[in-house]
Amino acid sequence: MKSFTAFVTVVAFLGLGRVEAEMIRVPHDYPTIQAAMDVASEHDIVLVEPGTYTENILMKSGVTLKSEAGAANTTIDGAGAGSVIDCIGVSDRTTIRGFTIRNGTGTLAFNGRYGGGIRCWNNASPTIEDNVFIGNAATFGGAVGCRYGSAPMIRHNIFEANTAQLEGGGIYAIDAVGRTITIESNDLRLNVAKAGGAIWVGAIDVVIRQNVVAENRADRIGGLRAAGGVWAGFAGTKMISRNLIIGNVCPDLGGGMWVNDGTTTIENNTFFGNASPLGGGIATGGLGQKTIRANILAGSKQGAGIHCTASGPTQLACNDLWGNAGGDDLPECLSDGGDNLTADPLFCDVAAGDFSLQGGSPCLPGGAFPHCQLIGAVGPGRCHLLVVKPETWSGVKTMFR
Repeated sequence: MKSFTAFVTVVAFLGLGRVEAEMIRVPHDYPTIQAAMDVASEHDIVLVEPGTYTENILMKSGVTLKSEAGAANTTIDGAGAGSVIDCIGVSDRTTIRGFTIRNGTGTLAFNGRYGGGIRCWNNASPTIEDNVFIGNAATFGGAVGCRYGSAPMIRHNIFEANTAQLEGGGIYAIDAVGRTITIESNDLRLNVAKAGGAIWVGAIDVVIRQNVVAENRADRIGGLRAAGGVWAGFAGTKMISRNLIIGNVCPDLGGGMWVNDGTTTIENNTFFGNASPLGGGIATGGLGQKTIRANILAGSKQGAGIHCTASGPTQLACNDLWGNAGGDDLPECLSDGGDNLTADPLFCDVAAGDFSLQGGSPCLPGGAFPHCQLIGAVGPGRCHLLVVKPETWSGVKTMFR
């Protein structure tokens, strides 16, 4: 029989009755997270006290799994025995919040291991928030791997030093056109994969916004390597906006980003210090309509700001290309939508990681081309702020206001 230390009542106005959500404490009520999960029902909360729990957990739909004292004090360690948390068909009422998730190795499927930290499978759509993913590995999705209609909300997490043998060192998602995965306000750094060092999304609708994507690499052995930072392609509609994409590296194609098929909008992002021989900032090709608007592409250490592999319906407008090692010209295979410029964006303090804009920047609203409004991810007057460090979210939340 279940023993509970708290009760939370949720009233559902469905004509009659109510649903009572019960709180199950670990280890107070049950010694392990999985034991608590096994007795939990939809709407219940599994609350985990500080400590390290060596487990591999199967989530239940509609259950909230959260820590009492946050990720700095509560760790789930997969011990190299598969995905740390497996989400199969769970609804969008399912939540995972406030853990350090480490040492996961993914769940074996037909062509590899998926989701070192968390696997989302068969229409799973949990909310994954306020977690730290570190040192996880898989074939697809070193930290989070999603397939077969899965479209989670992934927000306010830190992804550091996760590895995918093939695709998506931090996050991988495929096979969900018509459903939207949201990747918002995360810090992804030092992750590695053959393609999409930080993020790989294909054949899915996706929103990627207000993330810091820094110092990730597409750097595995053999074959074409693409996108040190973000890989976006195949079918689906993709909105990529207001991200800081900085210091990512790829030996072949797209230091900051590679984008091919689908309908994609890349808008109000700041690319800086990325490197690849073919497109230090962005490399693009394939089919599908692409709009690249109001981005700063600056300081690429190798390659041009933008590179295209073939002609296609891609339009560039209101972008600032400046100081890229391979040049700042617009590729002839892309359509010039007008009002692109080549001028110093006047960042506040690159050495300190502050990519807000000084007064007088041509990228501010009312700057070189007033109707372009803001160019880049970060607005004016934040020169005292630093890019978020892995241990805090306060900086990035303030910077993006």
